[in-house]
Amino acid sequence: MNRGFIYEYHLKQYDSAISDYSIVIRLDPNSSQCYLLRGNAYKKLKQYDMAISDYSAAIMIDQNYKDYYKYRADAYFELEQYDKAVSDYSMAIGLEPNYPMAYKNRGLAYYCLDKIDLAKKDFEKFLSLVPEDDQTAVQIKKILNSLE
Repeated sequence: MNRGFIYEYHLKQYDSAISDYSIVIRLDPNSSQCYLLRGNAYKKLKQYDMAISDYSAAIMIDQNYKDYYKYRADAYFELEQYDKAVSDYSMAIGLEPNYPMAYKNRGLAYYCLDKIDLAKKDFEKFLSLVPEDDQTAVQIKKILNSLE
């Protein structure tokens, strides 16, 4: 798993990382963390369906880890499956009520679904959770102002 991590995050060799993560999963099919890592590598290769499959496997092993839902939601978002993304961002928020990125991303999904009032609410919650000078906060403020 460590070698896969080095391939993925330091060398940007995603196929090699996936290969190593797959070996670990064969040896320990209950390694939710390894499914997460392999899912991230698939996502970087824009293989979103494979990423979703791995994030789903991680969730089956551990339903209480917010990031599994957030990362799966991100993949759904990339596939423009905004309803599924909203559902998973909501699960992440249910596990961690002050999860800024889940609010921001759910707000963007709501925006894409033309649910502007819900998007505004999530953007405002995101802004309440991050420093005012945060670069992402500045961008979200611009979006929020354009919705007024």
